Amino acid sequence: MKKFIIIFGIMCLLVSSCLCINQKNSNDDLLKYSKTLKTEIHGVSVEIPLRCTINDAMKTKLINTSDKDIKKQYLTKPIIYLEYNPSLPQKEGGVSIMDLIGKLIWLNAFYPHEMVIPINVSENVTAKVVLNNKEGYATFTPSEIEMIKNSNKTMIIRVIRTNNNATISKINNTFIIEGNSLNALDMAESRFIIAICNN
Repeated sequence: MKKFIIIFGIMCLLVSSCLCINQKNSNDDLLKYSKTLKTEIHGVSVEIPLRCTINDAMKTKLINTSDKDIKKQYLTKPIIYLEYNPSLPQKEGGVSIMDLIGKLIWLNAFYPHEMVIPINVSENVTAKVVLNNKEGYATFTPSEIEMIKNSNKTMIIRVIRTNNNATISKINNTFIIEGNSLNALDMAESRFIIAICNN
């Protein structure tokens, strides 16, 4: 009888621990299909809405970089310069670009950078400048833009519509976020945000 009680007790423990493991796995699986990244920044719990599910974002191909590398560059480079096509239609990826800009400006409250975001490129470049969480506008000559881009203190983020699927690649100090559709750009942009914000 004692043996039966011991065996029964052990079986109950095994079953309950399996249920706990399955529950945890189920929650992890559910999070992958969420469009909200739940993370902690400087001890503050935040929820960041994404333009696709976490699972889809993680399908983005990384070339010559990694999530860890993206975050390291973001945290160590004091200047961010964005390159993108401001006339790209919303349905072809323009909305992904605007979402990325909005999130980077929001994240600047946690991770201060000097950000240069061109809004009009002609003979000179008119850009939105974010510094110390204050936004303003400035005009730069082409040579000044080249100095900013070529500085080893600058992280260049280039968002482009290409024939490739969702991809993030790195060439020198430039991270290229690309995709062949709005959905692909949403995936790549979301992966970039996940890389920056995930612990």
